[in-house]
Amino acid sequence: MVEINFNIHFISNVSQGKHIGSRNQALGLAEALQKQNPKAKIHEYDLHDLAELKQSLKSSGKQILITVGNDGAAALKEMPKKMGYISILLGHEIPRGIEKIEDAVDILAIPEHITDYKEIPGIKCIRTHGVSHAMTKEKAASALEKWRNKFPGNRWPPAIIVMLGGVVDGVDYDPREAFLLGRYAVKKAKEVGAMILATSSPRAEKTAIELLTSALEQEDCPAAFFPCGGAFDESPFQAMIGLAAENPKSRIIVSGDSVSMPCEAASVVAPHQLIICSMSNENEQNRNFVEWMHREGRAKIIESSPKSHKILIRPLVENPLPAPLDAASQIAEAVYGFINAPVPSPRLQ
Repeated sequence: MVEINFNIHFISNVSQGKHIGSRNQALGLAEALQKQNPKAKIHEYDLHDLAELKQSLKSSGKQILITVGNDGAAALKEMPKKMGYISILLGHEIPRGIEKIEDAVDILAIPEHITDYKEIPGIKCIRTHGVSHAMTKEKAASALEKWRNKFPGNRWPPAIIVMLGGVVDGVDYDPREAFLLGRYAVKKAKEVGAMILATSSPRAEKTAIELLTSALEQEDCPAAFFPCGGAFDESPFQAMIGLAAENPKSRIIVSGDSVSMPCEAASVVAPHQLIICSMSNENEQNRNFVEWMHREGRAKIIESSPKSHKILIRPLVENPLPAPLDAASQIAEAVYGFINAPVPSPRLQ
């Protein structure tokens, strides 16, 4: 643990309505940095608050700025160059829109499942296990206590948790894939005598949600659907992960159009409990991530095929000791190493 007085700033695009995952990546890293240095203070800024952020970065004392993806890269264009702060960019690819990224970024965090990354001179690159996120076992357990009375049933059998994603880069999956995912959840629930708790991402379309819930309507299989909250702390997904962690027979089924949601679940439950459903609208980084999770033995993979009306199953790869899926802590360790290096960053001189 270090004791340094500094401010951690991060830019949130959650006001856009459908970017909760990006906000959680930045928040997760900010909290990991603060965990190792309790004196640090966290400040969140909306994309509309860049003038206020620029003013804060000019204040005295050490500063860290966290941005995410291409929205973050666009915000960095508004920040003065070569100032006395460390700039960390979390991304799935080399960000677009910055002519000389080394003038704006000190540390770039790229997940291991991104295979076409090339080193950039002047920037420290950290290859992470998955993406940064704000989920912890403690948060999942705390959320469960808040939600426990809202979940159906007086006893606690195993649970099948379903998290349905949605549109990626403007492209949606076939809604029938959501129906098949729901049918698979019912099958798994009947195998172990479980109830089903389902929720969705803000990216999920109404038709897909309706087809999912219709598939879950089985008289002999208790199920409940909970709409997604407007923010991470309000989402039932945290509590559902906490519930799954209580029983090794429980399973979490997450659609593969998200990277953040499987990473959040994998940081709390065992690999045999996590199932990723590959969806037809996955972009390249989604597909690479699903393959990486399977290859690393971190999840079982299923594929929904509306044409054949079937779910194709790829069993879990045996891996007795997969590395912890905690990218935020990985990055935090590297950041403090960067700060304490014999030759400090020019931004801190």
